[in-house]
Amino acid sequence: MSWGTYPDKMGIHCNAHANNMAVKLPPVALLTRHAGGLGAANNNNVESSDQLDDEKSASSRNNKLLFLAPLDFDMAFTRDTYLPQVSGESLSFEQALVLEKNGFANSLSGSTFISTGVKNTRAVLDPVYNPISLAMRDTLVKAFFAGCSGGTDPHPASEALMQPCQDLIRLALCLTSHVVA
Repeated sequence: MSWGTYPDKMGIHCNAHANNMAVKLPPVALLTRHAGGLGAANNNNVESSDQLDDEKSASSRNNKLLFLAPLDFDMAFTRDTYLPQVSGESLSFEQALVLEKNGFANSLSGSTFISTGVKNTRAVLDPVYNPISLAMRDTLVKAFFAGCSGGTDPHPASEALMQPCQDLIRLALCLTSHVVA
């Protein structure tokens, strides 16, 4: 399935970009097991750690640790619904998927070149933070490509780090609340 990558009058439109992702709220059961988590005091109505561990598949458990969810599928298509002749350009379904995968990786890496339909802005960091920013973006891209190829994420989500990660995400959202995407 393609998220929506196709030739149009402005060039190649690609819906695979970082501002088409939404931050997911963490499962309450995970938050309640960590000091300072929502409902940490006396909440007897949430799943216990044993209940989460007893779930049928590792995939199901790992999905509880995901931080993001994709959005904007209004222009998505499958191989069977792809209409390359509409654009008048010659772009196969497979080529669209390659462009999309590389486009999303570029977006994760900080590139503002991808056509997203919105004004691309980039935070200006103190140069002392550039190595940290690059390392974090490289980690994102590496995990993305590992997921695309069915490989193993070298830095898998950890239940023990869920609350600190959620705190960092909230801080990042607060610090970027003025950015309109």
